[in-house]
Amino acid sequence: MLIIILTSVNAISASGELVFFSAYGNRTAGISYAKNVIVVTGVNKITDSLEQAVKRAREYVTPLNCKRLNWESACFKDGVCRQEECFSPEYKRMCCQVLILEAEVTSDRLKVILVGEELDFRS
Repeated sequence: MLIIILTSVNAISASGELVFFSAYGNRTAGISYAKNVIVVTGVNKITDSLEQAVKRAREYVTPLNCKRLNWESACFKDGVCRQEECFSPEYKRMCCQVLILEAEVTSDRLKVILVGEELDFRS
């Protein structure tokens, strides 16, 4: 049986690192372990550096996802990341699992499709 994970990325650096955040780890586990992964992403998710990619995922994508899912997180109300506050048990933390793919050891396991337009869940 052929199993394919079809996903998107929270951010991608100009040098090619892919950044994924996950609350429960099912997304990051699937991406890490699946035999076939297809990542579709828009050009709006490209950043200048890995540092900027992590920042985009944490400070832009995560607050939007918290609002979309109505999760009471530290960033829920105003969209500002307060990473140090999110460890409190009163919050439901969205960015628990962080996966950064720098390279792939198995040829043809991971395919990235870069779409020449802006893509996100609000599109």
